[in-house]
Amino acid sequence: MEKLNNCVGRSRSDINSLIVFLPPDMRTHSMRVGFVANEMAQLCKDKKRCFDCDDSQIIMKAMLDGGQYHDIGKLLLPDELVAKLTVLTDTENSMLAQHPAKTSEMLAEYFAGNKKSFDESYRNMVMDMGRFHHERADGNGYPYGLFKSEIPFSARLCSVADMFDNLVIIEKLSYDEAKKEILSQSGKAFSREELDLFTSAFENIVWLYTHKTGRTGRRTEARSNIARRAGGL
Repeated sequence: MEKLNNCVGRSRSDINSLIVFLPPDMRTHSMRVGFVANEMAQLCKDKKRCFDCDDSQIIMKAMLDGGQYHDIGKLLLPDELVAKLTVLTDTENSMLAQHPAKTSEMLAEYFAGNKKSFDESYRNMVMDMGRFHHERADGNGYPYGLFKSEIPFSARLCSVADMFDNLVIIEKLSYDEAKKEILSQSGKAFSREELDLFTSAFENIVWLYTHKTGRTGRRTEARSNIARRAGGL
């Protein structure tokens, strides 16, 4: 953490340089979240309504990058809290719940401080994925307690992808078991719209896990290939 604190002030204008400070399992988790969110996004028939953007390349880039960055705010939390595997105390849960806001803060500084020009819709999608991916359709999420369509669509896809990856990688559920659990959250964590996309994309998602990313989270050439098609990071 000391090393991170020494460089965070000068590196927020280049957020990619901070990703290396994430634990390896968190980096690969974030990569997979981007993959899954992108698979769902590309099947959306009304992209303009859902993303305020109808350019599939921009949406692909936003999903991949938004997945990569969605937990970057955890870098500003204590290492021992982020790495803890046992049940968290109420105080620790409150601290962990700050990471979407911290992610949003870091991304805002990144976009403001980076001289590279970003498409506004891309920037909004990436920011929303970081800020709102722990909101729930029933209003019981955090940090804002948003309901259903109040949650930006990119964040809703990120949330589905985040849960699916945790169920498969952390909870060790089979793909079908994870799918069943995801669908059981209809009207609770998720709305029907993102679940329909998840169901439609499910075979492609499983293929990505079995052929590209690896169930163990081992990085392969998948992200570099897909990112190249999207124009890179």
